[in-house]
Amino acid sequence: DWASNKQNEPGKQRDVNKNRRRRSSTEILAEDTNVKKPRVDNTADGLTCKRNSYMTDKQLMQLAEKLGNNWQIIAISCLNIKYQDVLKIKKENEIVTMQIFTMLQTWKNKELNNATPSNLIKQLSEADIAYDARIILEGFCCEEKNDE
Repeated sequence: DWASNKQNEPGKQRDVNKNRRRRSSTEILAEDTNVKKPRVDNTADGLTCKRNSYMTDKQLMQLAEKLGNNWQIIAISCLNIKYQDVLKIKKENEIVTMQIFTMLQTWKNKELNNATPSNLIKQLSEADIAYDARIILEGFCCEEKNDE
């Protein structure tokens, strides 16, 4: 008989946590990965974005098509891209859309794990970007990551 005689005495409550074992870190991790919780980032605009939803080349090209001809100002003042890099981008690409795309690629490569739509929205919040570009960017924030 493994049960203690004292646990059945009247007036004493049994400690239900006494014989519980601690969960290992792998059990906790497995439990956390099985539960699907939406992960969100809040931006300054109050817009919520899925965390770890990195900007894809397709998204960068769609944004480049709408961003506008003042991309050099945006690159230097908002995205902290060096003037020398802007000159190099202009020299290597004749088409303005490709210049903007290359500028956004430079930003993405510099940001690494922070190259998310929410971070780009935050960095461009002070910029004078086209209304269509802002709408597209906010749309990236809300969509699922389907392709690279």
